[in-house]
Amino acid sequence: MWSGKEIHCTISIGYAFFPMEGATTPISLDSAICLVDKALYEAKRRGRDRACFISAVSAQDEKDLTIISAEFESAAADRRIRLVETGVAA
Repeated sequence: MWSGKEIHCTISIGYAFFPMEGATTPISLDSAICLVDKALYEAKRRGRDRACFISAVSAQDEKDLTIISAEFESAAADRRIRLVETGVAA
C-alpha cells in the first residue's frame, strides 16, 4: 500500500553461486556478473515473477565463455549453460 492505494509489482531474478560450477576454465567475477545479468533478462523474457538460476556453465576456455554469453538463449537451449527456472512466490 502507498498513500492508501494498492501497488502491484512483479519481480524477475537472475542468480548463480560463485565460483560457478562446470567450467574447465575459471570464470571471473565480471564474467559471472555478465552471465547472471543475462539470466535476469531470460527470466523477464519467460514471464513475470520468474527466477533463472545458473546451475553450471560448460566452457573450456574464455572464448567458449564469450560465445555462451553472446548466444545465451541458444546456449541455455543446448545446455552449455544450465538454467533452472522457478516461479517467485507472491
